[in-house]
Amino acid sequence: MIARVLLALLAALAADVETAWRELDAAPADAWSERRDAVLALGEEAALAGLATFASADANGRRTRAEVCRRAGGTRCVAPARALLDDVDPGVRRELVRFLGRRDLGAAAGAERLDALAERVREDLDAEVRALALESLATVEHPDALARLDELLDELPGTERVIAARLLADRAGAREIVVRRVEEAFSGERDRAALDTRSLALFLDEYGDALAQLPGGGTVAAERRPLVLGREHPAPIVRVAARSALDRLLGRLAQLGDFERVASVLDGFAEDGLDPLDLSYRRAFLALTQGPDPADAAPAARAILRLTRHRDDLEGREWRVRGALLLAAAQIGTGEIEASRDSLDEAARVVDALLGERLDLLPDLRNPSTAGADSSVGYVIFRALVELWRATALLAEGKEPSDGAVLALLRGMYVIGLEAELLAVTTRSDVPADGLQALLDDPLGPRRLLLSNPDSATWPPERAHALQLALGRALAGVSAFEMPGFEPASDDPASIDPLRDPVRLDLLLRIQSETAEALSEELREEAQKDRPDEMNLLRLRQMYFYLARTEIPETRELLDRRHRGEEDPSRVPTALYRYRVPTNFALELAYDLRGDGSSAEARELSERMLADLRANSARGQGTLNDWLVARIEVSIGSSWMDEKDPVRAEREFLRAEKRLQAMEDGFDQDMREEEDPSRRASYRGMIATTRSLRADTLLSLAVNANVRMDDQERALAYFERAFELKQTDFMRVLLACYRARSGRAGEARAVLAEVTPTPPLYYNLACTHALLGDVDLGLDYLARELAENHATERARNRQKQWAAEDPDLANLRGDPRFERLVEIPDADD
Repeated sequence: MIARVLLALLAALAADVETAWRELDAAPADAWSERRDAVLALGEEAALAGLATFASADANGRRTRAEVCRRAGGTRCVAPARALLDDVDPGVRRELVRFLGRRDLGAAAGAERLDALAERVREDLDAEVRALALESLATVEHPDALARLDELLDELPGTERVIAARLLADRAGAREIVVRRVEEAFSGERDRAALDTRSLALFLDEYGDALAQLPGGGTVAAERRPLVLGREHPAPIVRVAARSALDRLLGRLAQLGDFERVASVLDGFAEDGLDPLDLSYRRAFLALTQGPDPADAAPAARAILRLTRHRDDLEGREWRVRGALLLAAAQIGTGEIEASRDSLDEAARVVDALLGERLDLLPDLRNPSTAGADSSVGYVIFRALVELWRATALLAEGKEPSDGAVLALLRGMYVIGLEAELLAVTTRSDVPADGLQALLDDPLGPRRLLLSNPDSATWPPERAHALQLALGRALAGVSAFEMPGFEPASDDPASIDPLRDPVRLDLLLRIQSETAEALSEELREEAQKDRPDEMNLLRLRQMYFYLARTEIPETRELLDRRHRGEEDPSRVPTALYRYRVPTNFALELAYDLRGDGSSAEARELSERMLADLRANSARGQGTLNDWLVARIEVSIGSSWMDEKDPVRAEREFLRAEKRLQAMEDGFDQDMREEEDPSRRASYRGMIATTRSLRADTLLSLAVNANVRMDDQERALAYFERAFELKQTDFMRVLLACYRARSGRAGEARAVLAEVTPTPPLYYNLACTHALLGDVDLGLDYLARELAENHATERARNRQKQWAAEDPDLANLRGDPRFERLVEIPDADD
């Protein structure tokens, strides 16, 4: 009885498949997509039927059958698909090659699929088919897949060899291949020409990370040799890759918490002959930014000072300044405030001497070709950093932000920063001097060296956040406009507003004048070209004439009237605010506070920042930056979501999304009206950036709807709008996850078939496969996530706790393997 029922069902399915294909083959253009989707809904049976009728179909029909095979086919389709790989139409072959590389086919006919794909790589006449075959080889679930790519690397010509190298470099499972290839290239045992420079650069860039994850990697001279010799390679891209590899090796070891191996590797590179100053800098920088104890940076910083004690050349003295700043950071980090003052005095002494020598050249520096312009700007920035560190030391010592000494130091820093900006525009320097934001972001500044290391034993997040709040208030006390979100530590108008301070006002006026002069020179240079760019000429004329005929005369007239007593003395030339930019210091601190669990405090800081920006705009202090406002609104929404208030969270996210949509529409309109190709390209970049943030905002709306509102359809609607804007593999996996969560398993699997698994995707792949009931795959990806994406124990434990509570992983709970994965060891273990 059961057998008869099954036979009847199979017969009905076969009839449905035959009917669906017949209707699709005869479908007019306006109904084709709908009929194609009907075929796809019948799954693997439809794919098999399509392959069986391949020979009788025309070119369009064969492409359609190949597409259905790729999207709906299963393991039974492998053999017939292989047999059709010689089709004359490259479009057909592309679809079939992509099908054979689908990861969800597992190990089915793995060796046969590898053979067929390797044959396409070697013999297909279509370049796109060959490239797709290479990519498919890398995704076949077979132990020999990466070895096949490795073999092909020696056979392939230029472009395909680079594709194969990139695929191997991107696969965690190919680490041993990457290490062997790189070491062979620099060992002399194999001709270096066996790898072209682009492939070698790809491998070398991954080599450092691969070494870090091999037991004891980097402690043997032979393993370090590629990074030493690579720095002297004749090809620039290889030299850059060698430096990047060293950064990645040390950074990864620091993430793993293996500072003993960091020390051993750096000692080894010193024996290999690398610059001891550079190695000492790296040692100190890693100890401060990623290590558990700032004191570990002090010996390396002192080594820099020792090595430069008797050097009078410019480079040697520049290194001495860096060493003194690193030592001061280590000393402040360990509470040695008095000792840090000596280090900062040494840095100031060296910089002042350098400035005294370089600034003697100022009469000649108006010529951009004059040597020394860039270094002089850099020295002035160094000097401003010294004052910032001195103020930070006082705050770390317990001084209040309103303390007169703190404010005096920060005003001095601000004045020096303005001098750097004036010098940069006067000398047409290539060294950026971009105001207060640049000083706060400097890699040798307090935020980077002292306040951004969550693993620091002496400056844990709570203490670091408190010092940043104090520093923000103190900085607002010398320029409230540039520090939105912080209550100024001073109520003196001449302190909190640079335009009311005669010294700073004078510097801003000079920057304004020099900006006009620089535009004038650029305008003359463009006009004198044999074939001047008319659009650029027009743009430069508009900018110059606005400055020279409107902004500067109006500014001077206001100041003259004030001087004669004909104007309210409290009125300032607001046009000069154009030369100052509000920092995102409060926003970055809000991100950190949220990450540390202080969501309400983060929200309040973001709300104050938004209120300050709006108040500044209302007073004529610059225009409201919609981009920054949207980011703040997203921050506020995220905090409300953390506080389990999804309605308010959604409201803030929607405000940000609407604002970003309007910005994107405006940029698009401007681009359509713009004739200059370079400016059109600039608008395209702004549109792409805005669209990316809008997609992220819609994604936040989706998470809020799913996790906080428990509204799956609402979440899916938001997510699919995000997916329209950003179609990366990360978003594709999330799309599959949302569809699996909504019970649309077939659609979810079809999306997964298009994705190549990489480490950033592992967690969401675990969630998606768990929702689909693929317990083994879900556990496999969760294990990979914990092993490869969370280098520190703290980060790993946070992810374990999240996974243990994630409803998407419910199907894995109760499995002993899952419980072992998410178990957090006791602190005493």
